[in-house]
Amino acid sequence: MRCLKFQVFTTQRKKMALVLVLAFTLSLIWPLAKYILTPARLPWLLESGLVEETQAEVRLILWFDGDEIPRALRRELTQEKWEWHTSAKETAGGMQAVTVLGRRLVTRDEETEINKWYAGFAAQVERNGGTLYLDERVAGAVDIAAYLAQVEAQPRQWMAADQTHSIAAYRPDGSKTVQAGPDRINVQVLTRSGTGTGKSVLALPTLLEDF
Repeated sequence: MRCLKFQVFTTQRKKMALVLVLAFTLSLIWPLAKYILTPARLPWLLESGLVEETQAEVRLILWFDGDEIPRALRRELTQEKWEWHTSAKETAGGMQAVTVLGRRLVTRDEETEINKWYAGFAAQVERNGGTLYLDERVAGAVDIAAYLAQVEAQPRQWMAADQTHSIAAYRPDGSKTVQAGPDRINVQVLTRSGTGTGKSVLALPTLLEDF
């Protein structure tokens, strides 16, 4: 009888230990698992509520090494309200590259839908060997630290010059990253004050054009 009780007690202890191990493991992987299982969409500046503006300018730059845009992506360049311009460039290494610049104005109501379309398009561009850069520009100064905290991005690089401030950060959401010095980044926010109400830009994965 004592042997039976001891076996039951030992089994219960093993089960309890297993539950504790599983709970501890889940607590460690959950912060990453929530991105893997249900990738969180990155809210843009209008949706963030940190700016008073109700309209922003969105720019897209498609970059492909070579001399043409893959056929599979061309149909996306017929989206309504977008203005598209194609140009050829020569890289620092003397190679040829083709870029497509698209721009349009978006309202706060339109921003969420454009955001969802962009996420899918960016993945499609990457699968075809290119990179899609985005920036959203609004009037007014944005609290960069507050925005990055809201979207759970980890600051990697800081810059302050005259009246311009910039923070480049990394957000573990599986989106395209670029190498910036020793760091991998996929989101950058800049704000400039001193001219009227100032202006701000959100760039993914980094700012490619002058601000």
